[in-house]
Amino acid sequence: MARRCIMRARDRKAHKQSLRIDAELGIELSMPQPGSLEFFLIERYLLYAWRKGQLFTGLVHHTPYPLRSVTVGTYSESLVGSVGIQREDWEHVCFSKGVDVEVFGLRPQAETVARRPLG
Repeated sequence: MARRCIMRARDRKAHKQSLRIDAELGIELSMPQPGSLEFFLIERYLLYAWRKGQLFTGLVHHTPYPLRSVTVGTYSESLVGSVGIQREDWEHVCFSKGVDVEVFGLRPQAETVARRPLG
């Protein structure tokens, strides 16, 4: 049974850039296998955080994301272009309702870039 999903995001400071996706959720997908494109894109276990000019990383533990297929209806976005990245058509689309995560202690990185990272 397909369900409609609308996702919205907005730049929290300037409120000028935004993202809106209107999609139909499809069937449940099998868990991605290590080494697959889906595993590479979905299963992340390292968190990055930026605070007071310093980059931090921390290990993250969670169960695998439950995935569903998606058919994108309409979308509009200005987030990617606002930071100078040319947007291209999506090659892979899926949906997850999310999982609970456990984040371990954040550690500062030795080399910090002079400018705040994207996002």
